Amino acid sequence: MGACPMTLTINIDVPDLGAGAVLKAAARDAPYGKIAMLADPFGHGFCLVRLNRQGYDALLGD
Repeated sequence: MGACPMTLTINIDVPDLGAGAVLKAAARDAPYGKIAMLADPFGHGFCLVRLNRQGYDALLGD
C-alpha cells in the first residue's frame, strides 16, 4: 500500500499557537471561524481551528 495523505483538524480556543510545529499558513479568518495550518518535522499537516457559531455549516451556503 502506498502513502496516504492525511490532515488532522484540532478545534482549540487559540489557533495562533503551534509550539514546535512549522507554520505553513498563518492564522486567518475563514467563513467557519479562524484557521492556522502547520506541519510536524515529518511533513504531516494539521490545522488549528477555532469555530464560530456557524462552524462548518457556513460552507453549505443557503
